[in-house]
Amino acid sequence: MSDEPIKVDLDLRTLLNPGTIIAAAETDDEIGCVLRLHLQVEQLLVVYLSTKLKAPITEYVQEPQEFSRKLALAVAFGFPLPFAAVAKQVNRIRNELAHRDGKSLEGPQVKTLGQTVDKLSSMASNFEPMAKRKFELTKKAPGEVVTFGTGNLRVDFALAVFAFLGVAVPHIIRQAAEEEMARRQSYAPRYAAPR
Repeated sequence: MSDEPIKVDLDLRTLLNPGTIIAAAETDDEIGCVLRLHLQVEQLLVVYLSTKLKAPITEYVQEPQEFSRKLALAVAFGFPLPFAAVAKQVNRIRNELAHRDGKSLEGPQVKTLGQTVDKLSSMASNFEPMAKRKFELTKKAPGEVVTFGTGNLRVDFALAVFAFLGVAVPHIIRQAAEEEMARRQSYAPRYAAPR
């Protein structure tokens, strides 16, 4: 096998849209924040499924439209269960906000999300617990650092989703590269070519 770099066909601009992430972090609108970050989690599922749904499988299985079905199919294809638990909680929060007019984030939901994200420590050795997470709103409040658990539920939600994406995205890229390498090796000659 050659020492060529492994090329992985993933559209990272779709996987992590910086404009969407920044807008979610900078907005005061809870619903806007939740919808934007829910979209990023859904895009993660779409990208993951795109690595699995290839010919000839696509003759029998198409990507579903609904988030919960995308998640179920991703899990069936091996999407890690700790990731699925976070995605499911994000979707639950999004659905409750979207379907109840005038509703805002609730502390117990966001706390559960933070606890679910904390379980990702099993997926990454360098995982930093939610209690230590913080960020700066560079456009809105330069110099002001906001930490998880200080009472701002929108910030806590955003930090939890950022932490999730920070573990899930590299994992999916690594997995896609490993699968591509395995695919290449399976097509490599098993004996020396005649001279």
